[in-house]
Amino acid sequence: PLLGNGIVSIDPYTGILGTPIWVGSEPNQMAISDDGSTMWVNFSGSPSASKIDLTNGVGTGVELYFPGGWGGNVYSTSLAVLPGAPSSVAVAAGSVGIYDNEVQRPTISNAGATYLAFGASSSTLYGYSNGLSIFSVDSTGIASTNQPTSSSIYSNDLRYDNGRLYLTSGGVLDGTSGSLLGTFPAAGPVASDSTVGRAFILNSSGSFGMYDQITAFNESTFVPIGSFSVAGVGQPGGTNPSSLVRWGADGLAFRTPSQIYIVRNALVRDLSGTTTDLSVSMSAPASGTSGTNATVTMTVKNNGPNQVSGATLRDMYTAGATFVSVTSSTGTCGSIPVVQCDLGDLANGATAAVTLVLQLTTPGSVTNTATISGNLPDSNLGDNTATATTNVTGAIYSLLPSLSSLSPQAQLAGAPNLTLTVNGSNFSSDSVVNWNNTSLPTTFVNPNQLTATVAASLMANPGFDDITVSNPSPGGGTSGSLPFTLGQSVALNANDIVFDPFTRKIYASVPSAAPQVAGNSIVSIDPLTGTLGNPIFIGSEPTRLSLSDDGKYLYAVLSGANAVRRLDLTTLTAGTQFVTVSTLFGSFTASDLAVMPGDPNVVATVGYSDGIQVWDVTNSGATSRPLTKGLVNDVYEGSVLAWGDSTNLYSNDEGLSPSSFHRFVVGSASFAETDSTYLDAVNGTITYAGGLIYADGGAVVDPSLVPPTTPELVGRFYSPAGGYHAVDTATNRIFFLSGNNYGVNSRIISAFDTSRFTLLQTTEIDGLTGDAFDLIRWGSDGLAFRTATDFWGNGTGRIVLLHGSAVLPRSATPNPVPSVSQVTPSNATTTSGNTWLTIVGSNFVPGSIATWNGSPRSTVFVNAGQLRVAIPASDLVTAQTNSIQVVNPTPGGGASSTITFPVN
Repeated sequence: PLLGNGIVSIDPYTGILGTPIWVGSEPNQMAISDDGSTMWVNFSGSPSASKIDLTNGVGTGVELYFPGGWGGNVYSTSLAVLPGAPSSVAVAAGSVGIYDNEVQRPTISNAGATYLAFGASSSTLYGYSNGLSIFSVDSTGIASTNQPTSSSIYSNDLRYDNGRLYLTSGGVLDGTSGSLLGTFPAAGPVASDSTVGRAFILNSSGSFGMYDQITAFNESTFVPIGSFSVAGVGQPGGTNPSSLVRWGADGLAFRTPSQIYIVRNALVRDLSGTTTDLSVSMSAPASGTSGTNATVTMTVKNNGPNQVSGATLRDMYTAGATFVSVTSSTGTCGSIPVVQCDLGDLANGATAAVTLVLQLTTPGSVTNTATISGNLPDSNLGDNTATATTNVTGAIYSLLPSLSSLSPQAQLAGAPNLTLTVNGSNFSSDSVVNWNNTSLPTTFVNPNQLTATVAASLMANPGFDDITVSNPSPGGGTSGSLPFTLGQSVALNANDIVFDPFTRKIYASVPSAAPQVAGNSIVSIDPLTGTLGNPIFIGSEPTRLSLSDDGKYLYAVLSGANAVRRLDLTTLTAGTQFVTVSTLFGSFTASDLAVMPGDPNVVATVGYSDGIQVWDVTNSGATSRPLTKGLVNDVYEGSVLAWGDSTNLYSNDEGLSPSSFHRFVVGSASFAETDSTYLDAVNGTITYAGGLIYADGGAVVDPSLVPPTTPELVGRFYSPAGGYHAVDTATNRIFFLSGNNYGVNSRIISAFDTSRFTLLQTTEIDGLTGDAFDLIRWGSDGLAFRTATDFWGNGTGRIVLLHGSAVLPRSATPNPVPSVSQVTPSNATTTSGNTWLTIVGSNFVPGSIATWNGSPRSTVFVNAGQLRVAIPASDLVTAQTNSIQVVNPTPGGGASSTITFPVN
C-alpha cells in the first residue's frame, strides 16, 4: 500500500527504491521533461493525467481529464512532453492534443495515434497506430497532420532518436518522410542509442518462444552485433515485457507486470578500457556472547585511477545473528533482504566507512562477507570481497517475535476447532501462540510461520480476540497482537437491511415466506447481540428500504402492491402507503428509493424503464413532483438512487454496460434532469459520501462539476471482492463484499483507502454459502450483510454481523485522552424528537464514543475536534440535566470530563 498508486525512483546500480510519490488511481504511462524537473503520468483508473514535480517529489495539482462520449470513457494511451517546455504535454486520448498545464490548445488532430514521440524540437510530433502520423505543432496546437503512405507495420511503441523512428516490429522509419529505412531481423521492445550507433531489441532467440535475450544491432547496416541472455520474461505478442530503456554508460532496463529488470552489458557499451580498483576491508570482534551486540566495520576505498559511480556494498551474514542497524559515512543503506549500501560516487583515493551492528543469538560462529562493486570494470577483483568471523558463546538467545498476518482472520461464533496459521518473524521451535493470553497447542513450521489449534470453546461468542506469540527467555518476550474477529449470523430471510443510528438497530424487510418470523414485515436486529425485535406488518413483499436522516421514518418498497409504505420508527406504526406510477406505463415496482436529506416527508423512487419520481408524502397520501426536463422521455432514468443534498439527486443504470449516470436538480415543486453521462465501473448500487459517488463496480465519481461540465470518474477501486460496498468517510475506508458465484462457501470483505484507492486489508469469513447482498456499516466499528438461497439452492437467509479491528483497525500508537468543550445545540425540550448533537473538543479519534448518562450513543467522527452524536427521542422525554462524555478506545485512550445537557 505504501507504493500503490504511486511513482517511485529506482537506483539502477543498487535496486534501492526512493521515496514514493502518490499520484492517482492506477498510474500507467509516464513522460519526463528533458530537464528532468517534471513528469506527466496518465491513469487507467481514471481517464485523466497529472503533472508531477520531480524536484520536490510532489504532485502539482495540474490535472487533465478526458471525458469521452457514448459508451464509456476515453483513456490516454500515450504522453510526450514538449522539448524545452516541461509544463506542456502532447496527449493521445482518441484525438491528439497539446496541453499547456490544464489548458488545451484549440487545434487538435482526429487522425488518431496510440503512441507519441517528439522529434528533435517541439514543432514536430510523431504518432503511431496502424501507421505513422507526423504532426506539426505550433501555439494553436496541432497545426497540420501528415500521414505518409505506409505498409501498416505493426508496433506497440514508438521511439525517436536522431532523425529516426523505431518500431517494436523491427522497422525503422525516416523521421522526415516516414519511409521505411530498414528492418532489424527481430521484434520486441526497442531502445536506440545513436551515440554508440546501436539499437537494442528484447526478443526471442527462437522463431517462437519466450523473450529471453537482448540483441544489439548496427543502426547503419541493420546487422546484429551480438546478443546476451536474460531470463524468460514473457511470450512474444503478449502485453509483456515492455518499456526497454537505456540508462548510464552500459545499462538497459525493461519491465513486466510484476518485475523490473535492470542489466548491464558490454554490448551496450564496452567499458573495459576504463577501469578502477575498488577494495573493501572488514573488522569484527573475534568473539562474543549470545544476547550482546557485535559491531562490524567495513572500509571501502577507490584505488583509482578513475572515479566510480554507483559504488555498492553488499554484506551477508550467516545464521546466528540478527540485524540491529547499519550506517555509512556517505550514501544510504538498507537491510532488506540483505545489507546493502549505495555509497554513490567515489573519487580516486576516496574512502567510505560502513558500520553494521548485529545481535548475536546462537552459540557457534557468525561469518560476515562483504562485496563491493561499481559502474566500471574492476582491475583487481581479489580485493572486492572481505570476510570476518565472530565466535559466539552462551545459551540460545530468543528474539522478540513479530506478527504480520493470520489465516483465517475471522470466523463465525460457534465454529468448530480450527487450525490457525500465524505469519511473522523471529519464530522458533519454542514459540507459543496465545489466544487472549491463553497458550494454544503450537507447531513450528519455519522462522516465519507457526500453526496453532483453536478449540471451539474459545470461539463460542461474537467479538474479537487478541492473538500474540511468546518466545522464552533469555531474550524473547511477547509480540504485539493481531485481532481475530468472531462474527455472528442471525437466521432471517430478508430483502434489504439498513442501520438506524438513533435506535442503534438494524432493520430488515422480511418477505411473506420467511420461516423465522411473521412475513411481510419489518424486523429490528440488535447488531451487538443478534436479538430480533417483534415483526411489524408493513405490506405485501417488502424489498428496498430507505431511512430518513432524522431516524423518524423508514420507507419500504412493496413489490407485491406496486407501492411504497412508510413506518414511523418513533412509534413503530406503519403509516402512509402510495402506489408508484410511471407517466407512460402505469403502476410499477420501484427498483430503489431514497429519502431526501433534511426532509423525512420527501422520497424519490426509480424504476428504470418506468422513470424517476420525487414524492411529497403526508399522513393521507403522496403527490409526485413533475419532471420538467427529462432526457429520454421521462423513462430509462436509472435503477438505483442517491441524494447528494436536498437539491441534488443522482441515479444510475444498475445492470447496464455501458451504464449512464444521471444528475437531477430538485426544486420545491418540480425537478429536472441536468445531464446523463457514461462512466466506466459505475454499476451496482451507488452511495453519496464526502462529496463523491461510490459504486459497487469500484468507481468514484465527482458529481459536483457545474454544467456543462459533466461528472468525472476520479478513480477506481480494483476490488478482488467485486460485490456490494459500504463507505466510511470517517475512517477513510470503503469495504467491498465478494461477489456471488456458484460453490462459494466463504465471503471476503476487502477494505480500501478512499483517498489513495489502495487495498488495505481483506477479511475472510468461512462457513457462508448462498448469495450475499447489501453490505452496510453500523456503529463505530461494525459491518453487516445478508445472505439468501442462491439459484442452485445453496445457503439460507441470514444476517451476518461483525465488528472490531476488521472494520476499525486499532491505532498503532496510544490514543490520547479526549477533551470536550462545547455541545451544540446546548439544550433540548421534551418534544425535540431524535436529535443530532455536535460535540466540539480535542483529541477525538476514529472510534471515539459519546456517552449519554454513561450509556454509549451512535457517534460519527468528523475530525479531531468534532463529533456528531445521535440522541434518540427516548432520551429526551424527561425534563432533567444529563451528562455527556467522550471515551477514546485503547490502546491508551480514556474518558473526557463530562459536560451537562439540560432537557427542558
